[in-house]
Amino acid sequence: MLRPSPIFTRLDRGEEVYGLLNSVPSPLLCEMIGYAGYHFVILDMEHLLRGGDELMHCLRACESAGCSTPAPRPSSCRGSKAPPGSTR
Repeated sequence: MLRPSPIFTRLDRGEEVYGLLNSVPSPLLCEMIGYAGYHFVILDMEHLLRGGDELMHCLRACESAGCSTPAPRPSSCRGSKAPPGSTR
């Protein structure tokens, strides 16, 4: 189920958001980043190999700490409008 992005909600209200790029594949670190007050974490999948299970643990750790993990659109969707029914 798609939920509204807390990042865009804050930006729409004119508030600042803070985040960082994490290249360490550690769910514990992802959780710590969220509890430290960051609004989002970008998980680096280009420079460090992550397995599917490891990635899911990192995503769940971020979510449990209240931190978003933006996911890029596939390259075929760049420049196109968001699909119908999607949230911003």
